[in-house]
Amino acid sequence: MSGTEILPVGDLDYSLEVLPEFNWVSMTLEDGRSLNCTADHPIYHALAGKVRADHLAVGDLLITDVGEMPIKSICRIQRKCSKYKVAMLKGHLFWANGILSHNVKPAPSRGP
Repeated sequence: MSGTEILPVGDLDYSLEVLPEFNWVSMTLEDGRSLNCTADHPIYHALAGKVRADHLAVGDLLITDVGEMPIKSICRIQRKCSKYKVAMLKGHLFWANGILSHNVKPAPSRGP
């Protein structure tokens, strides 16, 4: 979503595709940073590992670029907006506004 800073872990190459989306999760962490992401966006929970954004709750600890940080507020939104689809050939981890996230893996190429 516009306003989201994407920084791949390990300074790896990535691509962004802008696509329409209707189901969103908006969260704010205890330190004030926020993220608007798709409901199925994979985020790293400090205890549960990779979790869909729509499965998170207030108080859950997320892995951030400054350590574990609890979610202060979270809500679901239905509104037509554009999302960023992050594709990486390797690594697959990136910081989205400082929150550890997982990309969409590109489909393997098929031979002739």
